[in-house]
Amino acid sequence: SYSTAKSTFPSMALMRLAQKYDPAAPVLLIKEYVPEAAKSPGNWSAVTFDHTLDMATGNYESAEFMVDEENWDGSDPFWTEDYYDGIIAAAFNWPHSADPGTQWVYRTSDTFIDTRALQNYLQTLEGPEADIFEFVVDEVFVPLHVGPGAYTVLRTKDDNWQGQPYGGMGLWWIPDDLAKIANFLNAGGVAVGGEQILHPTLLDAALQRDPQDRGVDREGSGKYNNAFWAYRYGASQGYDCEFWVPTMLGYSGIVVALMPNGTSYYYASDGRDFTWESAVREADKIIPQCP
Repeated sequence: SYSTAKSTFPSMALMRLAQKYDPAAPVLLIKEYVPEAAKSPGNWSAVTFDHTLDMATGNYESAEFMVDEENWDGSDPFWTEDYYDGIIAAAFNWPHSADPGTQWVYRTSDTFIDTRALQNYLQTLEGPEADIFEFVVDEVFVPLHVGPGAYTVLRTKDDNWQGQPYGGMGLWWIPDDLAKIANFLNAGGVAVGGEQILHPTLLDAALQRDPQDRGVDREGSGKYNNAFWAYRYGASQGYDCEFWVPTMLGYSGIVVALMPNGTSYYYASDGRDFTWESAVREADKIIPQCP
């Protein structure tokens, strides 16, 4: 998994931290938990955990779709370095271009920064040995009975490849895992046994159930909120109401669509194919998307 990790790891980590410890965790400042921010040419003075999860830090070079992200000429050390120090320096090495929360620019490097902030915040709560990915495994994946293949994650080379989790990529799924996670999210973050695992306000925002918090505008008419993509459907697509379909997307062609009628649709491909409108329409025949 590449970017479905963004939705199921750092996003769920923040939702779980907010539910278990402090609902104000999303508005904590990155600079207070990632000291490397002080060396950035950008401006991190007011950037929160939430801004960073939304890909709206205001620190970027190009607002064009995927220009900063897909720098494949080998010049971005974020993609070529193995150790934490080099990767975090590259992640912060971007200029200030907009106020935080105003401009969406897709950047896996921002997710790495956010994951580090979550790691350091967790350690203030649970001690220096706490690990943010193990926290998600213990607090979310295990209660959902997600398979053990999902209990490892891509990390930096420090400490014999047991360093900082990347956050924005590097999970391993089987179909059953995706089904369980999708049903869990559509059920409002309530795990087996009826326990509320994820903070409901944050989850409602991610799933477009809060019209007061749609997230950040992205290209086209879509939104991006708490590492979930969202697509709007309405009269122009032949429906009797306007509704949103939040999705988890992964680079190669992984889709998990969470529909407002409670059904979920997922597939994985290697052709960067992101088409699921027919699934939304077929699901509407079973349970209407419009109430």
